[in-house]
Amino acid sequence: MAPASPSTAAPTGPSTPASSPAAPSAPAPSPCATTTSPSPRAPSPLPSPLPLPLPLRPAQPLVGFFGRAHYLDPARREWVYGARRDRYSILLAKFLLLPASLLRRYSITPLMV
Repeated sequence: MAPASPSTAAPTGPSTPASSPAAPSAPAPSPCATTTSPSPRAPSPLPSPLPLPLPLRPAQPLVGFFGRAHYLDPARREWVYGARRDRYSILLAKFLLLPASLLRRYSITPLMV
C-alpha cells in the first residue's frame, strides 16, 4: 500500500487550528500591538487641552525645606513615601544656582494668565 500524501493524512494529535492543514498559518499578534492604530494617511488627533486650574495653582517653591513622611499603607501592607502636612519623617533641602536676572524674573514677575 502506498504511503498517504500529507494532504490526505489524518492528523495524529489533537485537532487545533494551528495543527489543522486547512487552517491558514497567521502570525500571532504581539502583546504590544494595537488594533486601533490610525492609518498612515489619517491626521493625528490633536492633544487634549490642559485643564484650566493648572496655570492658576500657586507655583511650587524652587528653594527651601520640604517635609516628607513615610507611612504604612494598610491596603498594600507596605511603606509609602509622600508629602503630608500633618507629619514629617524626613526633611529635604533644595537649592538652586541661577543668574540673578533669571532669579528676579521667576521670583518677582507675577504669573501671566
